Amino acid sequence: MAKVEEQWANFTKKTCQQYIDSILVEINAAIRARGHNT
Repeated sequence: MAKVEEQWANFTKKTCQQYIDSILVEINAAIRARGHNT
């Protein structure tokens, strides 16, 4: 559990934004692929 807490403490706003941006890219790729492989 200590490792999780350590990683959580190092989770910055910038890191969070990078994850959000990458998820949006993946969602848009899935939409463009219309159910096919991305």
